[in-house]
Parts: sequence; structure tokens; C-alpha cells
Amino acid sequence: MTVETRRPGAGASPAKLLSSVQACVARAWDDGLYPGRRAVPRRWLAITIAVTTSALVVVTGCAAPSTLGERPTPAHSSSSGASTAAPTPRPTAGSSLVPVEPPTFPAFNLSGSEDRAPKFAIPQNIPALATIRNRGTGPFVVWTLAADGSKLHELVNMRGNYDGTVIFDAAVGEFAVAFDVSSHGAWRITVKPLEQAATWSGTSKLLGSGDDVRVLATPSSGLRTVAITNAGTGPFLVRDFSLSGGSDLLVNAVGKYSGQHVLPDGTIVLEVNSDGAWSIRPLQ
Repeated sequence: MTVETRRPGAGASPAKLLSSVQACVARAWDDGLYPGRRAVPRRWLAITIAVTTSALVVVTGCAAPSTLGERPTPAHSSSSGASTAAPTPRPTAGSSLVPVEPPTFPAFNLSGSEDRAPKFAIPQNIPALATIRNRGTGPFVVWTLAADGSKLHELVNMRGNYDGTVIFDAAVGEFAVAFDVSSHGAWRITVKPLEQAATWSGTSKLLGSGDDVRVLATPSSGLRTVAITNAGTGPFLVRDFSLSGGSDLLVNAVGKYSGQHVLPDGTIVLEVNSDGAWSIRPLQ
């Protein structure tokens, strides 16, 4: 796949940038394992975005680069005086133009107790959030399921009570139509679009606990360093999704952690996986 990236203009709003993040997901995920927690790709999700001045996003690999920024030629007068319009450039075979505003859906709740496989329907090819709550004493595991019943991605693999928010449907070909829930108690799952994730200003200290997803109010730029801490005892993972079309695993540790990292240029979404309290503090 050819990857072509164009950065949005300085006047682009955070909402439009976030919509761009939702517009397309790319690249395959290789098999791998979080240490004792859940499946994780060795090749990370890449979100390829190009915003044109005509408010169109061209996703390379889904759209031919030659269509980027093309606009219909204004009408002009012919020699006979009749007004004619030049033909509008058409995408080449296999390409498509994706609107800046991607498909979305209203948030909804799924609830039950013990082992269940609740079905749901959301638009295809956009990442979504699952805010999950469990009240039980035994193992609690949640997978996303494809239309053929196969397991796609393990979202949670914990024991006892659980409260957290995770991303799903983030990989090419990953389109969930149900969850596979294994629990010893009562549970609830709220499914909502990525645009409804909690926002982080990026300028103040961010405090959280457990699994969570945050959207930066303004994409990171330049040399932006953050101090990251974790007080949990299990796996601790922090990864970023950026406008440049990639994702980096900033932290991959177990137990208590303290370190400093540079946010990649254009970072717009952060996902944290932890079983304890954590913090992210900007240093400059």
C-alpha cells in the first residue's frame, strides 16, 4: 500500500481532525500478545489522512493519489457564447473520495449477566469505543466477534470487578457485530463513536485509572515531552494514534512505572491500558 500524508491546515478544528481520525483505518495487524493481558499487534494501526482545501479526505490505498485536491473546473463560455462546464475529474478505478464527516451512530448500551454474546450494528470501517463495566469475582473476558462468529480482538482479560474504555474495530478487516462476554456477574457495555471519547487539553496533568482513551484538544506538534507514571501491578501500555497515519507504543511495562517520552508529531488520540492509577504530565 502506498501511503501519502497531507497535514491539515492550521485552521482545522479539533472536531474535524478527530473526524479525520475516524475516516479510515489501514494496515494489517500481526499476531502478538500483551504480557499476560490481551492480544496486541506488532504492526500498529495506521490512519492515513489527507485533507484538501475543498474539505475532502483522500485515503491512499482507498483513493488514488492523483485525485487529491482535484476540483471541478469552473464553467466557461464556448466560442458560440453558450456556457459549458469542463468535465469533473473522476477517481481512477478502485479509488474513492471519503467525506470529512465519516459515518457515525448514536451511543447504545448492552447489558447482561454471566456468559452472553450480545449482537449490535454499527457502521463499518470506523473505530469505536466500548466503555465496559463488570461486577463479579471470577475471570472477566470480552472479545469482539465477526459476522461468521470468529473472534476478532480481545478487549478485556481481567479478574473481578472491571471499569474501563477501549478501542475496537481499529484494524483493516476488523468489523465486529457482537461481543463474546464471559463473566461471573453482571456487566454492561456502552458502545459509542470515537468522537465521544473524553478530551485532554494536553497542557495540564492528566490523571486516570484503568483502561481509558483520550482525545487531545489540539494535536501535538514539535518536541512535546510528557512524564508518564503508573501505580498498577499488571501490564501497563500507552500508545498514541497520530495524524501522520501511524501509532506508536510509547510504554510497554509491567507494574509501577515512571518515565518520560516524546509525543510523536500530530498525536491526536492516546489509549492507556492499566489495572491501577496512572498520570500523564506535559513537561514543555
